[in-house]
Amino acid sequence: MNYHQYFPVDVVNGPGTRATLFVAGCEHQCRGCYNQTTWDPRSGHLFDEAMVERIIADLNDSRIKHRGLSLSGGDPLFPANLDAILALVKRVKAECLVKIFGYGQVIH
Repeated sequence: MNYHQYFPVDVVNGPGTRATLFVAGCEHQCRGCYNQTTWDPRSGHLFDEAMVERIIADLNDSRIKHRGLSLSGGDPLFPANLDAILALVKRVKAECLVKIFGYGQVIH
């Protein structure tokens, strides 16, 4: 999986203070999409273990209260992203006290 952007502190893409990951890959390609650069799953940066560790560390930063994780894109549920997203969500659920959001719905 690739990603385009990661914001460790974000107050725009979900309720409260969040960390937001914008992944690459989308087969919907909606008309009027404001994030068309994320459609190509080969674009962006490689989502690796170092990025997972960074997200976990950011979500556990005790200086920031009411933390959460928003998954955006592209499409976090793009078929090629599923394994990496599931692994990330499981790690976050096991290691962090946060809520996870994607497409306006609570996952956690």
